[in-house]
Amino acid sequence: MYNKLRSVINPDQWLAQREKWLREASEKPISQSSIGQRVIRYFSSQLHGIQQNAECLLVGLSERNDLNRYRDYVRAIVETIQDWYKLLQAGAWNDLSASLRAFEFDRLPTVKAPDREQWKNRVNQLKNSINQRILQSILILSEDQLRRDVQHSLQATSQITSLLRQFNETYSQAKHESGCFDFADLEYFTLELLKEPGSDPPAPSRIALEYQNQFRHVLVDEYQDINPLQDAILSLLGGKNNHFVVGDVKQSIYRFRQADPQRFIQRYNFYQTNPNSYGRVIHLQRNFRSRKPLLEILNVFFHSLMTEDVAEINYDDSHHFVPGANYYSEDSGLFAGQPVELHIAEEVSPGNRSDLDRDEREALIAALRVRQLLGMEEHPRAQVVNKDGTTRPIEPSDIVILLRVMKIKAERFASILRRCGIPVQADSTSGFFKATEVGDVLSVLQLLVNRRNDLALAAFLRSPMSGWTTVEDLLARIRLTYPSSRCPCFHQAYNRYGREKEDELSQLIRSTNQMLDRWRTAAQYEPVSEVIRLVLQDTAYLSFISGLPDGPQRVANVEEILRRARQFESFQRPTLARFLEFLKEIEDENDLGMPTAAGAASNAVRIMSIHKSKGLEFPVVILPDLSKKHNLRDTQEFLLFDDSVGIAARRVDLDKEIHYPTLAITLAANELRRKLIAEELRVLYVALTRAKEHLILIGTSNPDCWDRWFDHWHAHHGPLPADDILQGSSMLDWIGPAAVLTQRDRPGSIENRVYTSDEIDRLMDSLFQKTRANRIDPIVFDLKPLNNPPDISDTARNVISRLEYRYPYPAARNQSAVTSVTQLTKSEKLAPGGKSVTRTGILSFSAPLRFSQSVSKTDLSSTDLGSINHTVLERLHFSRIDDADSLETELDRLVAHRFLTRDELPYVDRPGILWWIGSDLGQRLRHASDVRRELSITFTRTIDTDSCQLVRGRLDVVIVEPDGLTIIDYKTDNVNEQTVRQRAEFYREQINTYRSALADISGQPVKEAYLVFLKVRKIIRM
Repeated sequence: MYNKLRSVINPDQWLAQREKWLREASEKPISQSSIGQRVIRYFSSQLHGIQQNAECLLVGLSERNDLNRYRDYVRAIVETIQDWYKLLQAGAWNDLSASLRAFEFDRLPTVKAPDREQWKNRVNQLKNSINQRILQSILILSEDQLRRDVQHSLQATSQITSLLRQFNETYSQAKHESGCFDFADLEYFTLELLKEPGSDPPAPSRIALEYQNQFRHVLVDEYQDINPLQDAILSLLGGKNNHFVVGDVKQSIYRFRQADPQRFIQRYNFYQTNPNSYGRVIHLQRNFRSRKPLLEILNVFFHSLMTEDVAEINYDDSHHFVPGANYYSEDSGLFAGQPVELHIAEEVSPGNRSDLDRDEREALIAALRVRQLLGMEEHPRAQVVNKDGTTRPIEPSDIVILLRVMKIKAERFASILRRCGIPVQADSTSGFFKATEVGDVLSVLQLLVNRRNDLALAAFLRSPMSGWTTVEDLLARIRLTYPSSRCPCFHQAYNRYGREKEDELSQLIRSTNQMLDRWRTAAQYEPVSEVIRLVLQDTAYLSFISGLPDGPQRVANVEEILRRARQFESFQRPTLARFLEFLKEIEDENDLGMPTAAGAASNAVRIMSIHKSKGLEFPVVILPDLSKKHNLRDTQEFLLFDDSVGIAARRVDLDKEIHYPTLAITLAANELRRKLIAEELRVLYVALTRAKEHLILIGTSNPDCWDRWFDHWHAHHGPLPADDILQGSSMLDWIGPAAVLTQRDRPGSIENRVYTSDEIDRLMDSLFQKTRANRIDPIVFDLKPLNNPPDISDTARNVISRLEYRYPYPAARNQSAVTSVTQLTKSEKLAPGGKSVTRTGILSFSAPLRFSQSVSKTDLSSTDLGSINHTVLERLHFSRIDDADSLETELDRLVAHRFLTRDELPYVDRPGILWWIGSDLGQRLRHASDVRRELSITFTRTIDTDSCQLVRGRLDVVIVEPDGLTIIDYKTDNVNEQTVRQRAEFYREQINTYRSALADISGQPVKEAYLVFLKVRKIIRM
């Protein structure tokens, strides 16, 4: 609700208008209130749609003499519906309500036709439609009851409206106090700047007028996805007569982001119906993407499906595609015959023991067609067109599988395709944490954090990382030796066996513990990513999983954990335990998708969502999951929120413990359903229009579905009735009838095939058998040459080339691509240009040094203390500090602006900062006219003749003066008067590196460089 309100120009006015409509509906007769009139129109369309279906049924019954009794029965229903329609149109709500309450269907007569069950089912479907949509609706309630229900629900809607306003005020205050704002604020602040205060509708402010004078034209792309607030901003920026907007309302699929296609439609209709207006419509119909036969079919499809009643537009001649791309004739080896295929898998009955679910069965059909297109199933390899008009053999990357919902489904499809030997790249959104290899790595990390974690210990021992074989037998042996009565926890039994026994198993336990201890020690000192690298190196786990089925994807999953670990290391105080908590929060909030395997993006079948495919094109598009039910949950809630009524609530009767719909919620549910169905149609349009040459549609239904569609629709002419489209529960309910009409008008344009459950089971056995490992000659596993080696295939050549590959820059293998100045100069490695100044690494001191008084008795690390004081020195306004009081004022400012927290204030080295500001160099910095603080620099360091390394650094202070630059570097090291000079020498190479790099980058000489040691109040010139 809040997001919707943020997309309108005046939320308070918007809510007030809709609250007025609700009060009107609670006081006036239904036929006289705004909501009531729209409800009457809604039920009129419902009755009209039911009557159309009944009359269509009558046409079929009239052709059969043996079905006369059914015909008379349906004709009586039609006459009853007509009577109800007349009462509704006359505003006689109570009369209609009484008629509906008294109505009962007569008993269905008996007929002796051979196909009577089929016709009986169709008559019963008509009766069920009347029951659900009319007899069980609010039409059976009296006007007085409906007005009381609205009056009662007003209490709830008023409270929610008040809550929305309170939330907005509280949230806005919280953002203000935090000094931040969200994206919607950017839009609102922009609107406030551009409109004259108090104007309604918004009039341009002085700022807006300046922009209007500045811009000759305002060009807007994707205009179909605009919302009212954004439209107002654009209008204020450009006035009324200089907008050039481009869009296709048939591709408006971002309603969940508050896109309002009505903005586009209103502007379109205004220009179309007002030829003398300042605007005009330019139809961009020429399609330079797809081949002509495919476009002709899509035109018939959407002419049948898209009408103003359901899709908010009529797919008339102005919307029809006009082919603009040049394709060679079919004789050149391109796709021939039907440009569209419709494959139907038989619905699996509840008692069926099939190993595959619906998604996987459809994925098998997709895999079969992909293999056939790629020439892997004794089919000639398909040809596709290059951009220059030439043809070439199809590649896996020319094929895309589009899904309405990616979560779970994407990985199911990808898994089946991989098992069928097809390279695939899935833009999945889930499944990462369920991957076996991810669980293996996480179990090790959990065990390193808590060695008493029984589940992690068992998971590690069972994984290939432990190196154990016959694990179940060994674990059972441990537990039988030390049962739960003696050792309640498994880790106790495991460790006792290792200490007290002397056999092969105890030796295995001790060696495993030694390995775990080594990893635990590393976890105390090394970054998380280095610990994971050590585990993977010691266990050769990446090599192991790379040889498993789907090896590249498994390796990519483990490398994703490494990537996340490196990302986590940029946080404050990263530890292994916190890293696991970090991953757990990600998993709990929303599972991650599988990362892209190395090399997969180059030539693989893509699996992606329809929304992400918008704007892309592929030679072959496969669209499965057509039987997925439309998500209409938004229309079934107790509270609904829509433009038509604002907030609508169901009536709750606490005494009877029941709830039922009101006038408002009926209208809101209808409007929401209509908008959802319209968007689903547009999503289908986007999916089908991604194809350049060939389109493969896959759904699941009963085997007789094609016959049912044909019997019902073959005699129909014109677009499908709006009621049938609105009542369709899936995309297949639209595609099936549209395909029948297309086949009738263009015979042979669509290839349709139905797969029975037995056929799919045989298909599964066939495809999986072709890629099963047991088909490999046994001598291959002994690493012996084949007696009759086959010809080297393209796949084999690719593998051989990868195995024989030699990296052309061997000197760079032991160097990271990016390093820091600190890493470069504080290590024992040689620095550029010769030996480092300090060859012994970081200096060690025999006794710990005492903290200064300002930071004594702290539990923070020296790194944390240094970070706090560096932040203070970076953010302080030195010119405002004269004494301790003014320093405290500045520190309070840093806290108020959230550069510092209250908890960090005690650790600020106040005496050191005051000393520094009072020093000669501090005073020079204080009065300098050009000072750069926390200056980031990046430069390259040559490794050899063929490669270099990127080096990054950050300078605390650089003073820019006419005769050169001065570098100042703050140090918070724990040194004393005796050791400070040694420590300064240790930093000399770092300062020299900064000096050289800064001079090269700026082109100015670095005349001075200083180290400022705050603890000992010492400034050393380098």
